[in-house]
Amino acid sequence: MAGQEIDSWSVATALLCNAVDLQQRRHCGADEPFETGRVFTSRVDRHSQITVRTNRYSVPVRLIGKRVRVVLHASHLVVYDRHGKAARHERLIAKAGCRLEPDHYLEALIREPGAFLGATALEQAGSAGKFEPGPQGPR
Repeated sequence: MAGQEIDSWSVATALLCNAVDLQQRRHCGADEPFETGRVFTSRVDRHSQITVRTNRYSVPVRLIGKRVRVVLHASHLVVYDRHGKAARHERLIAKAGCRLEPDHYLEALIREPGAFLGATALEQAGSAGKFEPGPQGPR
């Protein structure tokens, strides 16, 4: 290539091809971030949980009855409502598992203080060392 002359036609053609390529990339969204997870839509049930591939995950109580977008990654999943990120969980690998976060049920405790006694979310938090149950009073 050394010693070869480049004519103005070749330069113009190369510039035009670059401009067309850039325009096509912008049109197809190539400059936007690419989502690597699998996207699902799920409805939040009356227990404030969603089901993703046979596993159940908790979401905040305020989302009961609403549709949410779930992005499933290899090691975790993220739940989005229309206002942004609503929950994030470590992904369950086994089938028919359940991952509940006690913080998602705090709004329900304000309305009904005794509703949490013996709840699965508390049992999971206790076994993970996130929660130390105190002495229970008379029922």
